Amino acid sequence: MIRAQVATATQLSNLERGEHRMVSLGFSDLNEDEALLVAIYRDWLRQGGEKGVVEDAVARALSQDALREVLDAVFAAYRRNVPDDVDPSGVGPLLSRHEERLLDTLSGMARPACPRSDDGASPHALNAVRPAAEIRRSGQDELMHKVSMGFWSMAPGF
Repeated sequence: MIRAQVATATQLSNLERGEHRMVSLGFSDLNEDEALLVAIYRDWLRQGGEKGVVEDAVARALSQDALREVLDAVFAAYRRNVPDDVDPSGVGPLLSRHEERLLDTLSGMARPACPRSDDGASPHALNAVRPAAEIRRSGQDELMHKVSMGFWSMAPGF
C-alpha cells in the first residue's frame, strides 16, 4: 500500500511529461497582451468585409499604447492566418487551432528596434507573445466550458 502511494507521488504529471497538448489552450492561460491580440482577432473576423472598421477603431483605441507601432504588421498577420473554413462567430474561453497558429505567427514576427525602459522591458506587446507550445495549459477554461455545456444540456427550458 505504501509503495503504491510513493510510486503515485513520484510519477510525473501529464504536464511534466509534456502531454499538455491534450488540454485545450484557454484565455486564462494567456498573458494580457496575448489575450488582447486574440480578442481583437475575433472581433476583426466578425466584421466580414468591413475589417477596416475594426482596424481603425483598434488603432484609435491603442493610439497611446506601444502596440500601436506594430498594428499594421499584426493586421497583416491576421489576414494571412484566416483559414477558408473559419467560423467567425467563435467565442468562448477556448482558443481554436487557427488562433493558436496566430500566436505562433505573432511570436515569430520580426520586431522593430525598440528603446528599452529602465527595467529592460521592450515597450511593445509583441515581445510578450509566446508560441502556443510554450504556454502552460492549465485546463481551467476547458473545465469551465464543459461544466457550462453540461448545465445547458440539462436545462433545455432556458
